[in-house]
Amino acid sequence: MNATRDHLEENVIASFCAQQHIMPAKAVAALIGVKPETESQMRARRQSPTFFKSGSAVFYRFELVAAWILQQRVEAERGGTGQRRAVRDILG
Repeated sequence: MNATRDHLEENVIASFCAQQHIMPAKAVAALIGVKPETESQMRARRQSPTFFKSGSAVFYRFELVAAWILQQRVEAERGGTGQRRAVRDILG
């Protein structure tokens, strides 16, 4: 019976998040390719997108996560110069 209740709660949370265009911290961690613990550390160091909390749960707005991802810089070597280029510059 507990498994059914847990599944129902997960569905309600997922539906709410989709309607409000938000995502839980665990989903952001998976999206950016880090462990949830690393995402938590990034949040504590203010190295993550803007977030909000409800109780102990942490959420992010989809559009802020997307903007943050596009603002991250990558190092791309061109001819050994090691120039830094923004992802948005690479994407056009």
